[in-house]
Amino acid sequence: MPAIERSTLRVEGADDAHTIMHLLRQRGCICPVGREHREVYSDNAPLIQPAGGVSELLDGMSEAVRFSSGRSVGFVDRFAGWFRRLFECG
Repeated sequence: MPAIERSTLRVEGADDAHTIMHLLRQRGCICPVGREHREVYSDNAPLIQPAGGVSELLDGMSEAVRFSSGRSVGFVDRFAGWFRRLFECG
């Protein structure tokens, strides 16, 4: 059976990824995190990808959207990261 093209949810780091994974699991949505492939996942579950930090998450946004090939792509960051980036941009 071919692999399902999943939407992507990019988060700051591994702790964020596992927190979101467990929140979704409590609602019955079993999601893959990173490259792990151990369970049968919900068909509509996004792939949760830790970016490795705030800068990596924010710097990779435009590329992630550009190469999403029509699939949904979302981003989760703590408010401070967005605020700091907006402040730096003026």
